[in-house]
Amino acid sequence: MKANFKKRKINEKIFLITLSYGGLLVSACSTSQIHNVQTKGEISKEFLYANAKCGDSEEERYLQKQIINQLKIKNIYGRDLNIKCKILHFDEGNRFARYMVGFGAGAATTTIKIELENQQNEKIGEFEVSAEMKMGAFGGSALNTLEESAVKIVNFIEKNYIK
Repeated sequence: MKANFKKRKINEKIFLITLSYGGLLVSACSTSQIHNVQTKGEISKEFLYANAKCGDSEEERYLQKQIINQLKIKNIYGRDLNIKCKILHFDEGNRFARYMVGFGAGAATTTIKIELENQQNEKIGEFEVSAEMKMGAFGGSALNTLEESAVKIVNFIEKNYIK
């Protein structure tokens, strides 16, 4: 999984640059949902900022970068709330099947566990995010499931934990 990640990223960049140069727009459509939400006490909007730390795999580092980018876009990046993330499941599916067949054939799927901690490293909540990409232009990139998950994670945290 690690060795293929960099090669896949380079190939996708070359592919996207080539398509962009030709004037075509490439997009993929994935859906994500939050489930298994657990909290210690009531959820309260007591934080101003959040930060992310994911695992050590290439995909987890990519996810961490996507979450931090979303936090920065929303201007809530900082050290108040710690977001710990671990990818429980990442299946790239089959890009060719997504392109040629669609309708769920070759779907890429991801499941991520999120733990939230305050500044004293006390766990205050956790949830999971599942994402699926059933189709996309030219089959779409499986990494889109991580990007979509990052948006969902940050939106949930902003809505429920950020003042």
